[in-house]
Amino acid sequence: MLLWIVTSFAFAQEPEAPAEEAPEETTQEAPAEEGSADETEEAAPAEEPAAEEPDPEPAAEPEPEPEPVLEPEPEAEPEPEAEPEPEAVTHLVAEAGGALASGNAQYSTVSGSLKADRTLGSNKLQGALSGFYGRSAVDADGDGRISTEERETGMVTNAQNLAVTGRYDFLVREKSSIYALVGALHDQFAGYELRLNEQVGWSQQLFKTPETVLVAEAGLDLAQEFYVGGTDPSRSFPISAVVKLGLEQNLRDTLAFAFRAEVYQNLLDRDDLRLLTETSLTSQLSGMLSLKLTHKLVFDNQPVEGYQPVDHILTAGVVASIF
Repeated sequence: MLLWIVTSFAFAQEPEAPAEEAPEETTQEAPAEEGSADETEEAAPAEEPAAEEPDPEPAAEPEPEPEPVLEPEPEAEPEPEAEPEPEAVTHLVAEAGGALASGNAQYSTVSGSLKADRTLGSNKLQGALSGFYGRSAVDADGDGRISTEERETGMVTNAQNLAVTGRYDFLVREKSSIYALVGALHDQFAGYELRLNEQVGWSQQLFKTPETVLVAEAGLDLAQEFYVGGTDPSRSFPISAVVKLGLEQNLRDTLAFAFRAEVYQNLLDRDDLRLLTETSLTSQLSGMLSLKLTHKLVFDNQPVEGYQPVDHILTAGVVASIF
């Protein structure tokens, strides 16, 4: 009885817990409050959910076979472009000159030449034709004048020269070539009814600038010489070593100088030596026309029997560069 009274008094003296303020609205649920002091029993624990059976593992799929690695096909090398064919270069030059006199002196001369060349790649062809012809009245009695009788006799031929040459060059290197040429000469007043020659050799460009070209050549020359009637001997067949030197020099834009020399040494007769030179001065008059002065020298220390060893020919003419 006493125990019940004490217990009732203890409960009467315990102050009431103050009311909790309403929590602010929130999207999350408030945590559950702790049980009051007068709850004597603990909440029963929540039942654990039944363990789910694990899904059966799917059967392993077979690994795909690796695709074969295709090596890239090698790119076809581009075909080299065909080199353009070299264009042919052709030149044609004509020259003509002459003189005419009447009255106390009577004479007429005419000279001319035609030169052509064609270059295609490493090949070059050249051809030349030249001639000189002269006639005059003759002072037969040597009194220093042309008498009436001498005029009536008329003029006679006193110069007659005709030459033709053909040449082929094959370019071995940029400045070197081998060449072959053939030529024919008729010069009655030098004692040659006909002179033929064939020549092979080497040509070397020694020096070249826009203003200057220097070329040297060496070769072997075979000749067949037939002399005018009444000459003894009447023919000869020399074999000669030949050396040549050629120079072209532009002195000004419209003025050019050229020199060419050829030396022939007879291998069968050391005393037989021939020298040919040609010196010219050319002045350009227009794009196509030029005025040319030329001197030619022919020296033969063993001339044809009865003829002089030296010949000089001086000509002036107009040169036309056709193309």
